[in-house]
Amino acid sequence: MRFGDPNLLQPELMFFALGTGFLVGVLYALLMLLRRLIPHGAIALAVEDVLFCAAAAVMTFLFLLDRNSGVVRAYWLATECAGFFCVRIAAVKIFQKNQKKSCQSDGG
Repeated sequence: MRFGDPNLLQPELMFFALGTGFLVGVLYALLMLLRRLIPHGAIALAVEDVLFCAAAAVMTFLFLLDRNSGVVRAYWLATECAGFFCVRIAAVKIFQKNQKKSCQSDGG
């Protein structure tokens, strides 16, 4: 347990929130890659989505429990979302770039 001014811990908590968002974003990028490589039906997509949401919720809960005694703060959620969307935007750009290369090599 940490003692002292709780405001001194905000930069550390924001760093861990950004890292949590980054990990959730990487997990989502891997899910996107899996969906591109292996064709899925509607039920499999729904199951994957539920599992992703559950994994993201568990990751967020565990980090909040470990770093902030389970207290939810708006800046934590905003910073976690920022980390997720940074990875998401980068992953979309990488996938689009690779898709254009594969289309050009296929002659289409």
